[in-house]
Amino acid sequence: MIVAIAGMVLLGNDAFGLIYATSTWGAVSDWSLAALPLFIWMGEILFRTRLSKDLFEGLTPWLGRYPEGCSM
Repeated sequence: MIVAIAGMVLLGNDAFGLIYATSTWGAVSDWSLAALPLFIWMGEILFRTRLSKDLFEGLTPWLGRYPEGCSM
């Protein structure tokens, strides 16, 4: 980053701050990146509330007879 800023200053580009801010905001504000933290948060909620265990126990009577059924 320092080399890029030094190169822009030496080449006479005075808008390096604006270019850096625009490219940084464009990389961070992408909505596809929001899925990962929300997926991890959902997993934490399911783990801490034991809801996933209850869901598997609720499905066991229906899916337990199948070879790949829900078994804990």
